[in-house]
Amino acid sequence: MKITFTFFCLLFLSSMGAQNVVVIDADSQEVIPFANIYYKNNFSYSNEMGKVDLSKFENTDSLNVNSIGYKKLIIQKKIISDTIYLSKEVQLLNLITINAFKGTVGSTKKLKSSRILGNQILPCHFNIFSKVTSNPSLEGNVISSIEIPFDKHRGLRNTLKDRYKKMKLLVRLNIYKSSDSGFGELLFTSKPQNIITGKNDLIVFSLSDVNLKFSKDGFYLQLEHLGAVNDLGEFVDCNDLFFARIDISDKLSKQYNITSFKVNANGNVDSSEPLNYKQVFGENGKDGNYFLNYRFTYYDNN
Repeated sequence: MKITFTFFCLLFLSSMGAQNVVVIDADSQEVIPFANIYYKNNFSYSNEMGKVDLSKFENTDSLNVNSIGYKKLIIQKKIISDTIYLSKEVQLLNLITINAFKGTVGSTKKLKSSRILGNQILPCHFNIFSKVTSNPSLEGNVISSIEIPFDKHRGLRNTLKDRYKKMKLLVRLNIYKSSDSGFGELLFTSKPQNIITGKNDLIVFSLSDVNLKFSKDGFYLQLEHLGAVNDLGEFVDCNDLFFARIDISDKLSKQYNITSFKVNANGNVDSSEPLNYKQVFGENGKDGNYFLNYRFTYYDNN
């Protein structure tokens, strides 16, 4: 099945013809950073200040504009003046009470790194969806945090290290329920996390406010690589040195099952076709599904 994610934006037309959009919440009037705007195979993110350049789109293009937690908007570029307001998605959520910790803390074992895959560059503005289902030994345990390992790029010169210390390389994690038709309700979206290029890093997402449990029906994880941002909050080009080198594996866990899917440039996810290594990293003799090396910390609160 295919799921379409759409995105949100705001546009300013300068005398030079460049069109910069500022993403704004219709109620709070606050900017919305890292929204995604697309038309067919053209797409763009708003930066940390909520601005995005729409000059790559034609005036007749009907732009799909959306940010997680906001209503879908489709608007023709030529009628945009200087602002597009998005309205929040109204959702009635069940009240969740999380009891004080009483159970045993555990963590899943890190998946064994493949000698063929090792770690690889996660392309800028790239999204990976993964479905996680539990084996019987973990069913019912509450997940308290999710860890994602990123490896140091050892080829950085000192001048580049100094440069990148002033910049951010951002990722964001979203979690969705699993439903009979595929993707269900959004359960969690994290604040963007800075990988910090050139340093060993382990990104940890706390789920203390989310009642997420291992189950046989499972849940979906979406890792978004938002891109590189400078100290002014503006996107910079992702060159061949400024990247996220993420730890991946093709080895199955004995504790849970995981399958990965690619999000295309137009926002579509085909959950019937697992992500193939060659689709992302090119030819190297490895033909099969691969996984981000997630590690889950959990407790038994029964």
